[in-house]
Amino acid sequence: MEGDTLLYEDKFVKIYKDRFEISTYYLPFGTARTVMMCDIISAKTNDELNLGILQMKGWGMGLSTIWWALDASRTQLNIMGARNTCIVLLVKDESTEKGFSVEDPEEALRVIDSLIPDARNSPHHPLP
Repeated sequence: MEGDTLLYEDKFVKIYKDRFEISTYYLPFGTARTVMMCDIISAKTNDELNLGILQMKGWGMGLSTIWWALDASRTQLNIMGARNTCIVLLVKDESTEKGFSVEDPEEALRVIDSLIPDARNSPHHPLP
């Protein structure tokens, strides 16, 4: 199947031609979340969204509309001043954004840009 072409993979996410598979997304069991490429409105990094420690969380929802997949080091690194690069997806017809870390941000963003070129330039406004 064409959609089964794996284009990027690390311990946090797999990016296929037609979907994202975000690892350890749902509490409390850590099951994955699949987001179809055709449903993505916007894909931004934590730096592009100017997210601070209060908007980010190791797993679950911080003080924002973003649900974060598990990365226990995400907030620890922010406290120490270093920052994990994270991707935040705004998905059609969903009020909660999907956030996850990436190990190789340059490669992950290159793949995202090649699959959905307008997603990184689109306004990023979650539903009320």
